[in-house]
Amino acid sequence: MVKAKKDAYKAWQKTKSLSILAEYKLKKKEAKAAVARAKNATMDELYDKLESSQAGKHVFRLAKARRRASLDVAEVRAVKNEDGEILRDAVAVKERWRAYFEHLLNEEIPRKERNSAEPVAGPIQPWTVDEVRMALKKMKAGKASGPDGIPVEAWRSLGELGVRWLTMFFNNITRSEKIPEAWKDSIIVPIFKRK
Repeated sequence: MVKAKKDAYKAWQKTKSLSILAEYKLKKKEAKAAVARAKNATMDELYDKLESSQAGKHVFRLAKARRRASLDVAEVRAVKNEDGEILRDAVAVKERWRAYFEHLLNEEIPRKERNSAEPVAGPIQPWTVDEVRMALKKMKAGKASGPDGIPVEAWRSLGELGVRWLTMFFNNITRSEKIPEAWKDSIIVPIFKRK
């Protein structure tokens, strides 16, 4: 039923015909009803098990399964290698992740040739308060913080005081020509998407 609905949708997307749209809507309605019937049958079966003499065992099994399904994957114990074979040895898994990210992050991307600009004579211009303010405005809220643990919302909440402090901080870095060591590190967290 669901496959028939998907096929009807693809056919409608190709043709944009009203008759095929009507057929798609009918298939969609049938698929929705079939899914509802299947869910109801599964729930009825579950309720029957919970009303049986073995109810305690089923309740604990159900609770355990729900808890496991809601947990984040804390540790990756298996991963596929380049040939699609599953690696389970901890050392091999770590090595595979290392090789994967090394390839991913060190791949050379062909770049367009740019007209080189003439070098500007004189000292590097200091950061302005307006530049820092604009950069803070462009940063998206709700993103993970960096190694310093300070989210962009914290800097924004400081208002003009925070903008001025950051401007002074960036100008000190530019003058000293030394990038803080913490800025040279990054943390990669692979997130399992249950696919």
